[in-house]
Amino acid sequence: MLSLGNNLVTIVVTAQDGSTKTYHLTVTRQLANQVTLSVTGPASISYGNTGSLTYTGGSGTGAVTFSAGSSTGCAVAPGTAKLTITNASGNCAVTAAKAADNNYNAATSAPYPISLLVPSVAFSPPSLFFSGQVAGTVSVPQAITLTNTGNAVLGIISILSSNPVFGISHNCTSSLGAGNTCSLNVTFAPTTTGLQLGSITLTTSAPGSPHSMTVSGNGLASPVPICSLSAAPARIQPGQSSMLTASCNPTANSYRWTGGNCAGITWVNNCTASPGVSTSYGVSGINNNGSGAASAPVTVTVMPKVDLTPILMLLLD
Repeated sequence: MLSLGNNLVTIVVTAQDGSTKTYHLTVTRQLANQVTLSVTGPASISYGNTGSLTYTGGSGTGAVTFSAGSSTGCAVAPGTAKLTITNASGNCAVTAAKAADNNYNAATSAPYPISLLVPSVAFSPPSLFFSGQVAGTVSVPQAITLTNTGNAVLGIISILSSNPVFGISHNCTSSLGAGNTCSLNVTFAPTTTGLQLGSITLTTSAPGSPHSMTVSGNGLASPVPICSLSAAPARIQPGQSSMLTASCNPTANSYRWTGGNCAGITWVNNCTASPGVSTSYGVSGINNNGSGAASAPVTVTVMPKVDLTPILMLLLD
């Protein structure tokens, strides 16, 4: 076989009479170009998955390798045809190269572009703060909008609060389409006073999972109860009774009553008053922070019985 490049060939021709003649020729041997080489593979690849590459075309026995070249979002494992996403925000284009052999030059395919399908997580607002909530009570919910800002379905695995004083409810399902949203509602139920910190953590199929946002709130001391008092009915006949009911904000743990048979401390917010004469009653609520001021007094009026006998006698005469 001729070597690549220029080869000096000597040809000796022998005539019938036995004479010879020598000729010297220069023969140039060149490698042929391969048939056009092309990459085939997935048109797109989702984050967390891998893709397999193959090729068509090419000539000869040279080995084929794949490369992601200057791509910023994918890579080909060395010595394989397996493609993975390395940077969710990057790009991806793959080429194939077939080595030269004794007959063919090396060949490289045109870049084969592959779309990267990647979900992405965004919280709005990015954090929550509860400015002040009385310890032992539950706040009005604050809303968080969760948006999939990527171009692939977002798998939602869990939504958790790191601190039990921050409660979560939501309408998110196990998957969220590209560009879609779902809502979270967070409440604050402090058990102590002062600043309390926590986080809402979302575990998903997106890059960077788990994703967290900060939540915080300020627990306030519970004020002493302020109570009002009502009587039903407020006017009774001798021997009848009236139900006294205390309404306190915040809720009292116990009650200090004044007036008639209700005087004293009880654990309930009502008292049955049975005065013999018109009597004024009052109440004050007690909680862990002390006792509130006494309520405005309520008077149960006992109306005297009217003797109708003289009138009846007159009517009968």
